[in-house]
Amino acid sequence: MGFADRHGLRSIRAMTECHTIANDVLRAEIAPLGASLVGLWTNAGRNLVLGLSDLEGIEKMPGTAGSIVGPLANRIGNASVTLDGTVWNMTANEGTTALHGGPTGIQKRHWSVTEETPTRLTLAIDLPHGDCGLPGNRRIEAVYELDGPNLILTLTGETDEDTYLNLAHHPYWSLDDLADTSGHELRVMADWMVVVGPDKVPTGAVTTAAGPFHLSKGGLIPPDADHCYCLGGRRFDSPKLAAKLHGSDGTMMSIETTEPGLQVYSGSKLPKLAAEACRGKTIQPFAGVALEPQGWPDAPNHPHFPSVRVSKDEPYRQVTRYCFQNI
Repeated sequence: MGFADRHGLRSIRAMTECHTIANDVLRAEIAPLGASLVGLWTNAGRNLVLGLSDLEGIEKMPGTAGSIVGPLANRIGNASVTLDGTVWNMTANEGTTALHGGPTGIQKRHWSVTEETPTRLTLAIDLPHGDCGLPGNRRIEAVYELDGPNLILTLTGETDEDTYLNLAHHPYWSLDDLADTSGHELRVMADWMVVVGPDKVPTGAVTTAAGPFHLSKGGLIPPDADHCYCLGGRRFDSPKLAAKLHGSDGTMMSIETTEPGLQVYSGSKLPKLAAEACRGKTIQPFAGVALEPQGWPDAPNHPHFPSVRVSKDEPYRQVTRYCFQNI
């Protein structure tokens, strides 16, 4: 058995094998690779996310656009965490840092479709003990559901022993038909940001969002944005308003989530891809903005950050709602 088969990476070629859910307002296409949202169309025919359709695009796209990333989203300093005195070493894939679970994170693997209805799709993936350098036999599920002009994503995780789990949905949003999101306006319901060092790993401090990053009253997306905004000190019991994104033509999306953090990434390093690799939207730098509800990055290495520890008795659950207007 080769490397790709052992790690589920053979499914990269199955990216075009999408599942469709739809109602009278929205139509979503989801690929088993990374449980990825590769298209979200309005009934007027506009695609609201950057999507990929072939192997070339998948291999070149950072994080795999639209996927569920993890089991530890974002960056883990020195690619290691400590749990009850035991050090667990992950595989670095960004210098000495483990990004999105390392090179074989769940965004690079095939998920199984376990339930499908016209408006709802459930996918699941199992991680054995030690997979991605973390303890516990884990089962992760993603449920996509359409409800009127809303896309609801529910992520759950179960484990048979204590471990860390921090999942994030990683679509790139583009609400109009322009080549980039320079005309989009973003409002983030937070006044604080996680401070990161030159390697983009958190230092353990937080700071007041200032200058172009002060988005609590709205503003243009900072070109160098790749920061986690602090929505709260713990996961919320029910989804709270995290952000509002306005396209240049008045299309609006609001994000409600249970998560205490929102990573905002401007898409500055998106690659240029041939049109045939995309699903209706050309991909290039700044073509889409990533707004990723999640726990604060590197939380296992900063005990004062909101905890991302889970156990058999306290499993993981994230609910995020994408609500659209003027579509």
